[in-house]
Amino acid sequence: MTAPQDLADRLDAVWSMPHGRAQVAAVEALIRDADAAHDGHVAYGARLVAVTAYIKGAEPAKAFVPFAWAVAAHDRGEGDPRLEDHLLWLFKNVTGSLLRHPEVPLDRTMAVLEDMERRYRAAGHTMNPVHMYRTRIADHVGDRATADEQYRLWCATPRGEMADCVGCEPTRKVAYLTARGRHEEAVAVADPVLTGELSCVEQPAAILTALLEPYVRVGRAQDAADAHRRAYRLLQADRSELDTIADHVEFCARTGNPARALELVQRHLSWLDEPGSPMAEMAFSAAAALALRTVVEAGHEVTLTRDAVEVPAAELATELRERALALAARFDARNGTTAQGDQVRAVLAADQLVEHLPLTGTARRIEAAEAGMPARAEQAPALPDDPDELLALALDGENSENSGNGENSAVGAVSAAGGVEAVWARFDEVCPEPEGLRLAHRTARRGVEAWEREDLDEALARWQEAVERYDELGEPERALGVRGWVGTALCAAGRTDEGVAELESALAAAGGAGARPRVGAQLRLSQGLWLAGRHEESVASTRAAIEQAGDEPALLGEATSDLSRQLLALGEVDEAAEHAAAVLELVAEPGQVRHQAALLVGRAAARAEDFERAGALFAEACASEVPEVLAEAFTLRGHVAGDLGRPEEAVEHYAEAVAQHTRAGDIAAAAELSLRLAFLHSELERPEEAADAADEALPFLTDPEEVAQARYVLATSHSALGATGQALELFAEVRDHYAGTQEDAPLGQVLADTADVLDRLDQDAEAARVYAEAAAAYGRAQLPAKQLENLRHAAMSAHWAGDGDTALRTLAEADALAPVLDEDEQPWARAQRGFLDHAAARLFAAVDRFEEAVVRAAAAAARFEELEAAQFAAPAHALHGRLAGQLGRTAEARAAVERALELVDDEDEETREELRELLASL
Repeated sequence: MTAPQDLADRLDAVWSMPHGRAQVAAVEALIRDADAAHDGHVAYGARLVAVTAYIKGAEPAKAFVPFAWAVAAHDRGEGDPRLEDHLLWLFKNVTGSLLRHPEVPLDRTMAVLEDMERRYRAAGHTMNPVHMYRTRIADHVGDRATADEQYRLWCATPRGEMADCVGCEPTRKVAYLTARGRHEEAVAVADPVLTGELSCVEQPAAILTALLEPYVRVGRAQDAADAHRRAYRLLQADRSELDTIADHVEFCARTGNPARALELVQRHLSWLDEPGSPMAEMAFSAAAALALRTVVEAGHEVTLTRDAVEVPAAELATELRERALALAARFDARNGTTAQGDQVRAVLAADQLVEHLPLTGTARRIEAAEAGMPARAEQAPALPDDPDELLALALDGENSENSGNGENSAVGAVSAAGGVEAVWARFDEVCPEPEGLRLAHRTARRGVEAWEREDLDEALARWQEAVERYDELGEPERALGVRGWVGTALCAAGRTDEGVAELESALAAAGGAGARPRVGAQLRLSQGLWLAGRHEESVASTRAAIEQAGDEPALLGEATSDLSRQLLALGEVDEAAEHAAAVLELVAEPGQVRHQAALLVGRAAARAEDFERAGALFAEACASEVPEVLAEAFTLRGHVAGDLGRPEEAVEHYAEAVAQHTRAGDIAAAAELSLRLAFLHSELERPEEAADAADEALPFLTDPEEVAQARYVLATSHSALGATGQALELFAEVRDHYAGTQEDAPLGQVLADTADVLDRLDQDAEAARVYAEAAAAYGRAQLPAKQLENLRHAAMSAHWAGDGDTALRTLAEADALAPVLDEDEQPWARAQRGFLDHAAARLFAAVDRFEEAVVRAAAAAARFEELEAAQFAAPAHALHGRLAGQLGRTAEARAAVERALELVDDEDEETREELRELLASL
C-alpha cells in the first residue's frame, strides 16, 4: 500500500510536470495507486490534472472520463473545495474538446456548455467565457447570425476569474474577425496584447499564428514573417498543436514559400498517425493538401517519406484532400450543416495572399539587394534591333568585366539593359544565324558560357573554333585574346604543358601589339601557370605584366591587383598589402579592382589594430555589386565592429554578409557565418534572433562541432523563450556529442544548462543529479570555480527534492574544494566562496544546525563585502540577521540587518520594507 504522504507528494509533482506523454503516464499511474489506496483526495486531484494532461498531451478524447468522474465526485460532496475553481475552469477545456470529435453528438456538447453556464452563475462568475464558447460553436456549425450576436455579448461582458487569459481571449477574437475579413480590427485587438506580459503556455504562439493572415492583409508583411518564425518555433514539438501547425503550413503555401510548406508537411506528416483529434487531423490534412498542390502545379516532381516509403507529392495531395473532405463530412453530418466541408474546400482552393513573402532576414536582404540592382528585367530599357549595335554593347560589357571593373562599365546601357547576358540573348533573337565576324564573336561567347557552367571540353572547342574564324577574317588581336582563353582552359583541364605552351605562344605573338594585348597575354600566362601549380613562375609573370603596363593606370592597377592577390594566397601578407595600397593610388574609379584592393589594405589595417581605417576601407568595398566581394566586405566590417566593441553594428554587417554569401551561392560560408551571428545574438540576449540564425545555419553545416554549437544556441534560445521541452531535447543531443568527444569543459556547460532548465521545472531530484554530473565534468576539465558552482546547485536541488543527506554530502564535497579558489585572481571565481557560504547557511538552518548556519551566513556577507558586491552582500547580511535573531543574539542580528539596509538599492522599496519589519521584530 502506498503511503498517503507519498501519494500527496506525487500529486504535487504531476501538477508541475511539463505537458506531454511523461505527464500522462505519471498521472495515470497516480490515479491507479490512489484508487487502490482509497485516497479520495489524491484521486480527485489527479483526475483534474489528467483532464488537462490529456488535452495538452494530444489525447483529448481520454479527458472526458476523468472529467465526468470529477464532476460526479464534486456533486456528491466528495471533491476538494480548494479545487472548485479549477474544476469550473475545466468545463471550458472539455467543451472545446467535445466539439473537436464528430462522434460526440452536438447536443451533448451543448449540454456541457449549459451546465457550465449554470455552475458559473451559481458561483457568481461572469458569462464572458460562456459567450465566447457559444460564438465558437455557432461559427463551427455555420450559424453566422448567432455567432455575431454571441460575439457582441462576449465583447460587452466583463472579464472575470473564469475568462481566458489576456492572450488567449484576444486570440479567439482575432480568429472571429479574420473569418469576417475584418483584418484591421483583428490586428488592433492583438497589438496591445503582444506588447504586454504573456505567461500562458499557449502564448504568444497562438495569437501570433492567428495574426498570420491579418498581418499580410493589412500590409505588415515583415510582421507576418516574424510571427510565423517565432510562433512555429514554439509549436513545432507540441503534438497537441497539430491544427495550429496546419495554419503555418497554409500560410507558407499561400505566401510563395512552397519549399518551407513542404518542409513542414514532411516534418509533421507522421503526426497524422496519432492526430489527437479528428478536427486537428482534418485541418492538417487540408493544409498539407494545399501545400502539395502548389508544389505540383509549379511543375516540381518531389516525393515525401511516409513510413519509410517514398510517396509522390501529387499522390499524397490527392490522398490528404480526400481525407480532409471525409472528416469534414463526418462533422457536417453531426452538425446538420455544410460549414466544415465548405471551410475545407476553401482551404483546398485557397489562392495566394502574396506572390512571395521572404520569411527570414537573409531572404529579405537578398531581395532588397536584387531589387536595387539595375539589371532587373522590369527596369530594362528597350535594346536596339541592329545586330552590330548589340555586338558593340556586348563586347564593351565583356571588356569592362574582363578588366576587373565590370561593376561600373563605361557603357552604362549594358548594365541598365540587364547585363551582358541580356544583350547576347537579344542578339540571338534578331540574328539567329550569324555569319562572318558576327559568328566569330558569338562563337567566342559560347565558349565563355560553357566555361561558366564548367564544361571545359565545350569551352575549348568553341574557343579553338573562334581563333580559327578570327584568323580567317584578319582579326589577329581578337584571335590572340581568345588563344589566351584556350591556354587557360587547357591548364584548368589538367593539360598544363599544352596550356602553358599555348599561353607562351600567345604572349610571343603579342610582342608587336599594344600595351593592353601584351599585358593581357602576360596576365593570362600568369593565370595558367598558377593553375598548373607553378606559383613562383606565375608571380614572376605578373611582375612582368606590371613592368609592361608602363604608365597606364588602369593596366597597372589591374596587374598590381592580381599580384597582391597572389602574394596573399602565398602568405606574403605585408607585401600583398603594399601592392594593394598602390592599387588604391592608381585606380580612382570604383570597381572590382579597387574594391578588392580596399579589402586587402583594410585587412592589413585591422591586423595593425587600426580599426577605424580598416572599417572605412571595408565600407568602401561594400559599394560593390559583386556578391562575393560584398560578402567578404561585410564580414570584415562585422569583425571590425566587434573589435571596436560595437556588437549592434557587427550584427548588421554579419547579417548582410550572410545574405551576400547566399546570393553568391556559397551556402557553406553563409551557414558558418549564420552560426557566428547566432552566438552574437545570444550574447546580446536576443533568443528569437539567435534561434533564427541557428535554424538557418543547421541544415547546411557539415562539421559535427559546428552542428553541436548550432544546436546549443538553439537549445539556450528555446530555454529563454520558455520552450523547455525542445530545449531539453536539444541539450541532450549536444551532451551526447561532447560525451563522445570527451571534451569536458563544453560537456560541463551543456549539463549545467540542462540542470538549470530542470530546476525551473521544479524537477529537483533530476536537477541535482545533472548538476552533479556537470560538476564532475568541470572537475575533469580542471575548472574548479565551475565545479564548485555546480556542486552548490546540486546540493540545493537535492535539498528542495527532500534528500537532505545528499544535500549535506554534496555540500561537504564543495567545502573541500573551496580553498582552491582563494588563489584565483578572477572576482567571479572568488565570489563562488560567498555563494557557497550563503547556500551552506540555508542548508544548515534547514536541519536546525543554526550555529553553523550563522557562521556561514556571516562569512558569505564578509566575502561579498570584500568583493564590493553589494547586490549579494545585502541578502547575505539579511540571512545572517534572521539566523542570529532565531538564536537570540539580538545585537548581532540588528547589526547585520542594519548593514543589509545600507546596501539595498534605494529603489528596491519592497526589500527595504521587509528589512525594516525584520529590524522592528528584533
